[in-house]
Amino acid sequence: MKGMTMNSKFKFIAISILILLAIILCNLRGIKMGTPLPPNEPGDNCFVCWGVGKSFGNTTTPRKIGVQLFGLEPGDFWDADDDQLLLTPHCLIQGPGACRWQVSDARFSWELIYFFDKTLLSIIRLSDTKVVFRHESSPICLTFIPNELTDPDDVVAFNGNATVSWSLEGL
Repeated sequence: MKGMTMNSKFKFIAISILILLAIILCNLRGIKMGTPLPPNEPGDNCFVCWGVGKSFGNTTTPRKIGVQLFGLEPGDFWDADDDQLLLTPHCLIQGPGACRWQVSDARFSWELIYFFDKTLLSIIRLSDTKVVFRHESSPICLTFIPNELTDPDDVVAFNGNATVSWSLEGL
């Protein structure tokens, strides 16, 4: 930490403590960070992204898709106790519809849709319907998705990105 200002040392220590607390909280709640996606199974064919000449190739559309957020910055409505769980990987299940994956738990609703002209990823906190992450623009079939929220006002989080992945095991 030599050469760091007092302010940057404080930020470094504060961030380190937050990461440690997030790991402890996840362990207490039985969440294992970095757990690989479960074996997959074939889903309904999303012909927007899968097939001959499509972005993801002529392979089977997965039923389960993983979404991982990173680089989020706390917004006006960030709840440090619960919102840290957003940073753990989430498994979205296909449907309804072949190009839509979603999951809701007690706190958040996650939805990924591949439209013909855009990619939509939306994450909403259920208790107050505040937006956590929002991307609704082209191009289609993205696996690296930037958050379109760039201002901390009236949101849970802003900036950051999401990655979308899936296991080929079981397809």
